[in-house]
Amino acid sequence: RFIEAFFSVEPFKSRKSDFNVAAVYSTSPVSGIRLQESNYYPANVLGCTYFTFETERYVLTEREWTVRDYASLAPYDFLVILLNSTKYGGGGIYNLYITASAKTSTAAYVMVHEMGHHMAGLADEYYTSDVAYQVTVPKYEPWEFNITALLNPQSLKWKNMVEPNTPIPTPWQKEQYEQTGKIDINGEPYYGKVGVFEGAGYLSKGMYRPEVDCIMFSHSLKFCRVCHQGLSRVMDMYVAK
Repeated sequence: RFIEAFFSVEPFKSRKSDFNVAAVYSTSPVSGIRLQESNYYPANVLGCTYFTFETERYVLTEREWTVRDYASLAPYDFLVILLNSTKYGGGGIYNLYITASAKTSTAAYVMVHEMGHHMAGLADEYYTSDVAYQVTVPKYEPWEFNITALLNPQSLKWKNMVEPNTPIPTPWQKEQYEQTGKIDINGEPYYGKVGVFEGAGYLSKGMYRPEVDCIMFSHSLKFCRVCHQGLSRVMDMYVAK
């Protein structure tokens, strides 16, 4: 199921032949993931726990050596930890690993979204969900490929992908989205266009993303063109052409 979901999304779909997928099965003495709010502390073999960074949905583990011991049973460049849990959650760290609860309706979205973090260091583009730390507008340009503080529009990271008639910053129905939590595709004149849309990186103002919608912004199972390019560049590094 997860393999099918992963390879249904571009750029992975077109690059499927560049991947090898291996599974390592580990059995814990007790099924489940640590839940602090219910004092439920099962002895899962990798030590995964919700409430990482005091954020309920964030699942990571501090047992790095245990994770690597199991992962070493198969060669790998990227690592996915699937959790036997019905509670929404997951997490992804660049060049480390991702986690995703396997028994939820949004499991496929979580896995693909977190792979964006893990593989290419893509930033979260959403800004209306709770996060673990206070974020302020940076004084310097963020390093992530898919967000910008727009400190210098002339050096915009994805400038070559913006059409000449697209305004910068690019207007969108931001207030409506903040009220409803939904994007009205028909009401967005620049939907599907690369631009500079305010609201990204956990900040409503002062941070910008490349397109109105993307899997790094919402539950859409689609990467925007800038994220697509960032992931493609990483894959090119691993695959000899």
